[in-house]
Amino acid sequence: MNRSMKTVTLIAAGAAVLALASCNKKNDGAAPASTPAAAQPGSPEAPTLRRKAGLWRMAISNGQAVVQTIEMCIDAETDQRLSIMGTQMGDDACSQHSYARQPDGSWTFSSVCDMGTGGRTSSTGTASGDFSTHYVVHADSVTEGAALPQMNGKHSSTIDSTWTGACPAGQVGGDMTVHGMKINVLKAMKAR
Repeated sequence: MNRSMKTVTLIAAGAAVLALASCNKKNDGAAPASTPAAAQPGSPEAPTLRRKAGLWRMAISNGQAVVQTIEMCIDAETDQRLSIMGTQMGDDACSQHSYARQPDGSWTFSSVCDMGTGGRTSSTGTASGDFSTHYVVHADSVTEGAALPQMNGKHSSTIDSTWTGACPAGQVGGDMTVHGMKINVLKAMKAR
């Protein structure tokens, strides 16, 4: 895998984690979500939220155009492990990590995280959706000190995610398809 593909894959995986750690869910028969009290304004605690199992298509845009579309197979274990990672990120790498539920059911979030060679990133954003068919995460971030120059600077991104149905035969939880190439995000994280 070349360096630019690794960067795209890490960004996509990070986007998936951000979405998991920051979005709202209505109870519709999918995995149960936490109660609204799980994250009060200014609370450092991430809400415990779960996406519906199956294949999710995520269109990632830079505010002007869709720059990448990925598909990810989510099962209960994958969703739980990615959610746990998002929460641990606040403990290990982030000096600030807060969430606030809004009256309309959406969430706002902010964080300041030191990602080592990935730089120091300050982010703010919003997340909304029902997690059974659709959710949207918008984030504005500033990164400084990243080893890859293109990661530094101001960035805006929107992740528009749609549930498309069951995962295709041969795919397991954590499998992500990017530009026709399939990798398993959980195995990639473990290898790091």
